[in-house]
Amino acid sequence: MDLLLTIPEVAERLRCSEWAVRTLVMAPGGLRAAKIAGRWLIEEEDLVAYVESQANRAKPRQRRRRAL
Repeated sequence: MDLLLTIPEVAERLRCSEWAVRTLVMAPGGLRAAKIAGRWLIEEEDLVAYVESQANRAKPRQRRRRAL
């Protein structure tokens, strides 16, 4: 069984707010989680998979060229 993480633990790992993690959990197709005994728990494997899927979706930002 994978390590189970709470929302504050996930927020710390992602360097974001707990509210942002809750938003990810509630979003369709978002971060997989289970509510057990009133607490959201996220498997570490699911967190890694979600982060990797988002990294693959991100488009690199294009740099603007300055006029000379």
